[in-house]
Amino acid sequence: MVEIIAQTALEKYKKIQEENKYLDQMFEAQQDIFDEIQQYDYSEEIEELDKEINDIQSHIDNSQQYLASLLAPKEDNEPEASKILKNIILQLQMQILSCIKSNADNNNLNVPIQNLILIEDSINKVIEELVAKGKLPETEEQKTARYKKLDDHGSKLMKVLNI
Repeated sequence: MVEIIAQTALEKYKKIQEENKYLDQMFEAQQDIFDEIQQYDYSEEIEELDKEINDIQSHIDNSQQYLASLLAPKEDNEPEASKILKNIILQLQMQILSCIKSNADNNNLNVPIQNLILIEDSINKVIEELVAKGKLPETEEQKTARYKKLDDHGSKLMKVLNI
């Protein structure tokens, strides 16, 4: 019986010794890997990763700014031509219809030139108001040309009316 116990103990000892040898080899291999990792200089890889991260962050920031600009309400610095033209055309239509209606009510088929001059003056007042409010940008050169056309037109009317 003592021999069986001694035999079993010897077998366990050999098995534990083999397992210990295996674990020592494993430890040495892991220690070699750990030593290599400690000695390797990762600064280049880290710099490249940092650069990639910064590039991606820059793209994200640019995209966010673009999306924010799309979602932000537009400033009223620039005139919207459609709104301006809609108002001008509506006012002109109302004046012309009023002129026609008053002449039709009087059984007059001809429109007096004074009524047309009043409509033209109204158009010029609308333009002046739009320019004054900054809704219709106009350079000095454009303003001078507009006034010159008005003067030329006024002179032609005076000749026609013999005034």
